[in-house]
Amino acid sequence: MTSFLATYHAVSAHPLVHAWGGAVVLFLVLGGGFVLARHMVLNHLARLASHTTSHWDDALVSALESVRPSMYWTLAFLIAAQTLALPEALHTAIVVIFALTVTHYIVQSIGVGAEKLAQHLAARDGDDATHHARAAMGLITGILKMLIWVGSLLFVVSNFGVDITSLIAGLGIGGIAVALALQGILKDLFSSFSIFFDKPFTIGDFIEIGDYSGTVQKIGIKTTRLKSLSGEEVIISNQDLTTATVRNFKRMQERRIVQTIGVTYETPQEMLARIPALIEEVIAGVEQVRFSRAHLRSFGDSALDFEIVYFVESRDYRLSMDVREKINLGILATFAAHGVDIAYPTRVVYNK
Repeated sequence: MTSFLATYHAVSAHPLVHAWGGAVVLFLVLGGGFVLARHMVLNHLARLASHTTSHWDDALVSALESVRPSMYWTLAFLIAAQTLALPEALHTAIVVIFALTVTHYIVQSIGVGAEKLAQHLAARDGDDATHHARAAMGLITGILKMLIWVGSLLFVVSNFGVDITSLIAGLGIGGIAVALALQGILKDLFSSFSIFFDKPFTIGDFIEIGDYSGTVQKIGIKTTRLKSLSGEEVIISNQDLTTATVRNFKRMQERRIVQTIGVTYETPQEMLARIPALIEEVIAGVEQVRFSRAHLRSFGDSALDFEIVYFVESRDYRLSMDVREKINLGILATFAAHGVDIAYPTRVVYNK
């Protein structure tokens, strides 16, 4: 027994055993501490996010939750390994494994956060926006993931003693060449991002751009598709949509109607003075209409022109036409009752 204890103390006092023992203790303490800190931080952030209306903090919490405890144990292992005198090849292998693990979890957390953000955006804008939201966020996260993996691989290669300066320069020149070759597609791509985040229109909106108009059916990465009133599909590039003036009729709260009515020059002056009040009386009797003004505007070639302005308190085009028809019929009936004649183009020729 005395011999065994003496052997145990001799072995435990050996510097190599002492170093490995310290590394194991450091690994366990750091790993446990990291996992505990992760649990506490996530709980605190989740409580804060539950009291806000922003969706960005929810996406951040989801991204952080996707990082598993194995990531923190890997970090603890790397730190503990730095205290040991390991062979250079083994040390390099540990660093490479750590870099790849970190890259994997960063890419994973970006994907989870982007998916959560896309769900919030789609819920905010309606079910029709789900496909576009996921497509746009998927494209953005795909680019970020690719850049992160490229950076990680360059780091790994540099740890094996390879000079990456010329490699980076080559990638830069190649990237410029690809960008020049695909500049048309890239313009439409970034225009799609602009439409997605700025939201000048969404799926279901009736818009007008130049000579084209229709209901937005799909907002893609390169083009936007409209269904015109005549039934055909109109395909417009996203670049054109972001550089042209777009009229969005769905966001119209009310319609302003301006029209002109001409009466004959033979109409008595007293009746001319009463016509604006008669028109206002007709318009006031129609529901969902707000009268603005009516004036004798000008002396036309064949008529005395009255300009009428009123607002239909709805963006529904069919309702506005129904209202306009009802007002026009009412004006005709009122004019007929008061002996006011609607003018039409006439010409009087005097022979001398």
